[in-house]
Amino acid sequence: MNQLQNNTSDLMKQIKEVKPNCKDATLLEYAKKYLRFKMKFDEQKYGPDFSFLNNHKDVIEELSKYTDGTRKNYLSMLIAICMCKNQKENEKKYRDLFNELRAKTAKPKPMPQKTIDKWITFKQVLETRNYYTNKFEALMKSKKKKKILPKKDEVDLINFVVLMLYFSDAEKLSKSMNPPRRLEYSNVVLRYQYPVGAVYPESHSMLKDIDSDRNVLWINHKGQPIGFNFNDYKTFKHYGIHTTSINKRLKRVLNFYFKIYHNLPKDLTELNIRDIWLLPKKSCPIQPICSNQLGQIIKRTFYRYTKKKPTINTLRAIFTSEVFKNTPKTKTLKNMCRNMGNSLKIQMEYYRKNLSSNGEIKPEDIESDD
Repeated sequence: MNQLQNNTSDLMKQIKEVKPNCKDATLLEYAKKYLRFKMKFDEQKYGPDFSFLNNHKDVIEELSKYTDGTRKNYLSMLIAICMCKNQKENEKKYRDLFNELRAKTAKPKPMPQKTIDKWITFKQVLETRNYYTNKFEALMKSKKKKKILPKKDEVDLINFVVLMLYFSDAEKLSKSMNPPRRLEYSNVVLRYQYPVGAVYPESHSMLKDIDSDRNVLWINHKGQPIGFNFNDYKTFKHYGIHTTSINKRLKRVLNFYFKIYHNLPKDLTELNIRDIWLLPKKSCPIQPICSNQLGQIIKRTFYRYTKKKPTINTLRAIFTSEVFKNTPKTKTLKNMCRNMGNSLKIQMEYYRKNLSSNGEIKPEDIESDD
């Protein structure tokens, strides 16, 4: 008995060193759980002390006997033990398992009725995108050197471009290269990316400071869009400058947009001398549209097809809920969250909703009026 108390006390001290803010009651619970859990693994087979933690398969098999809630508690304990024993690979393995389980079992926050009224299904999101794609497909495929956009279609072209910025490869779900971000595309300036090894003027090096509060779409020497740098977004302090490539479908639409409506300068280096915006104000092209205007364009775009006006937050929730129908691996989810500009916790608790087979929100996720 004294030996068990000594082991418990020693283990609590070790965990306290790596988790100084952990309460004594939690430390005691971790120590007791570990000693109980360790007894399941024979030292002759697994080796002494903490060696059994290296055998992930058998540890996972033992954990599978518990309920989801108990399994999360044991995984939390195992993470703490791995931390104090500096078992980084084991810590990562059990932390990933913990995050996957948390993603699977997290209870979404109820959605108020006003948001329900704006909700559309993920299928409708893709149908809206395809509706606008079909409208411009013939013109995009045209081999005429000079393509002419009818005046009456200018507004729909902007709708189309904005829609593709958010949902160009949405059907790839968690593996989407360009999943829906917030309203950051309202503050995107076009910049010329010099070829590798090219000599560029000293002023080019100043762009990093000039664009520190803007987002950038890089254009290569062929006039092709090649990627975004996000410097101005809500979670910048967490992720820092976020660089992302552009999927083929979005690249095709942006090329079309630049050729038929938003003409790039013949000398592309001008992009680094003056500000040319991805989405300029129609009344004042030297300024970008504001985030509120972009939000209104998004509502207008979906209203045309669905007769509903979802906000960008509603659309991000629709996308995330579709992703969580089949919860991906933690690494994939984290990458998606980074590309969307938010945390895994926010994805699970705020954006994710439980969907029925037809894409509607399940009753348990609707906020009660009581």
